[in-house]
Amino acid sequence: DGDRDNEFDMEPRKEREGWFGINIHRCGKSGTVPRVGANSAGCLVFQSHRDFDQFMKLVILSEENWGDRFSLTVLD
Repeated sequence: DGDRDNEFDMEPRKEREGWFGINIHRCGKSGTVPRVGANSAGCLVFQSHRDFDQFMKLVILSEENWGDRFSLTVLD
């Protein structure tokens, strides 16, 4: 949403192909930020460090049971 109007900006000329570092991380080491803002360029970013910590506990539990890969579905 390049212009932040809550509408997907799906312009073919803006699509890029290649290898990108799309990561899952938190905005800060502590607390909750009001807006992710520039902390994400395609990444899945947690506003709250507690939510991120809980997610990582699930990732570790998943790895112990099923290995080092997992599927993730993001819903709004």
